[in-house]
Amino acid sequence: MSKTPEISTSSFGDELLIPVPCTIRSEDPNRENNTVLLEKRAKAYLAQRYPLTSEGKTLRGEVVKALGCSDTKRVKELGIYLPTVENPQLHLFKDLECTPEQEEQLFGWDLANVQCTAGCTHDCLQCSTPPAEKMEIMPYAAVLKISEKMREQEAKKDDLWASWTELIRNGTGIDLEEVERQCASRGISYPFAGFLEKYYPTLIPFVKSEYTKHPIKYTLNPSTNVDYLLVKRAVLRKVITNYYNNDVFDYADKTFPHEDGTPADYGDVFAACASDARPVHVTTAGWSRKNKPAKRAADKVMAACRNNPHLKDMIRISVSSGERRVCGNPDDYREDMKEVIKTLMQTSTSGLRDNIIFYSDPKDPPKKEYLQKVAWPLEAFIVSHHMPIVITSTDISHFSGRQAREDSKGDHDGAACMPGIHVWPDGTIAYQAYTFNGHARMEVKKGERPRPTGAKIYRLDGHNNHMNSTLV
Repeated sequence: MSKTPEISTSSFGDELLIPVPCTIRSEDPNRENNTVLLEKRAKAYLAQRYPLTSEGKTLRGEVVKALGCSDTKRVKELGIYLPTVENPQLHLFKDLECTPEQEEQLFGWDLANVQCTAGCTHDCLQCSTPPAEKMEIMPYAAVLKISEKMREQEAKKDDLWASWTELIRNGTGIDLEEVERQCASRGISYPFAGFLEKYYPTLIPFVKSEYTKHPIKYTLNPSTNVDYLLVKRAVLRKVITNYYNNDVFDYADKTFPHEDGTPADYGDVFAACASDARPVHVTTAGWSRKNKPAKRAADKVMAACRNNPHLKDMIRISVSSGERRVCGNPDDYREDMKEVIKTLMQTSTSGLRDNIIFYSDPKDPPKKEYLQKVAWPLEAFIVSHHMPIVITSTDISHFSGRQAREDSKGDHDGAACMPGIHVWPDGTIAYQAYTFNGHARMEVKKGERPRPTGAKIYRLDGHNNHMNSTLV
């Protein structure tokens, strides 16, 4: 059984740590008594770069004194207040620096990317984004603060949908939520083809006359058909990503450990960001079999998707002749990618949108070796394991980074794909401009990249930040 301790000056000396409710976890009584582990967590907290509240700074001062005096008893006393992934103690960390109006703009429908890292270990030659000189990690505290704001905006959308369906129910006698429940019980999935249409003669005229008077209109882009307003998933669901010029499975925040001392990983980021309303699109170039933290993170993502398949929009694996490991040891790379595919493309969680992209350069001399040692064996591996995924092949285009050729005929731009607001690891707000085509799809002009707006929602190393720029 857990309890909330009382904090007194007798525990902490003259400087009183501001009392806050705190759960002592008793699943493993030996864990909190492990002095080495507690010291590791204490040092991790001192390395925290996300800005702290007054409570957080007070705790940091106490930790500095305890470690400086090698006072293991004090470290043990402080241990229950140190943040972990399981018990994050968010009151220790400052709120994001934005107004309620800015929160609605930042974390609403236009949010495209909460980028957990910048920079990448793969160094793929065909990548459309230039390689960063060093890896930048979004603090896990920032991930949690952002996810809080996302959930708040989703709750507002839920209230908006409830108000909208009540208006339709009162005006037409048709209960959209009951229709959706009937579809679910019959195994009819979105967009409920062949079922919802029978209500159109009554619903469509009413929706056309009423939606412009209701706040629900602000959830639509200018080209969307009004029949989208008949399905909750179409109104409230918005896919986000955690990557751009990075690979999500590189993520590890050593300043925010688990209770067992392992750092927060991408599995934890996915769990924080993903929801029914915000399914996450994951693209990865994989990881080495020696990279146990990445495998652990991927297992967490898969476990979350098995528990709730709606958390995942799609998972895409990139296999490339220009990846760093291919150039060094194609046989080893192939075996690495088999493990990646086996982990992420499990039958129980795969959807029709999950896919593997094979990048190749028709004019690359080593292409034959790549096909024989990597591409063809991996395709055979996928088929032999009966994995329900789509295999596609993409030629190198003139947008393909260092592998691009001046005479490339292809014009596919893999980086013109995330329209809207991007939150970068250092708290910078960027924006990738877009337009709408005639099919209600957001389109990014080829060559267009996210551009900083001049605003930050937090500043690392604890410096104060003032929102004095336009967000978008």
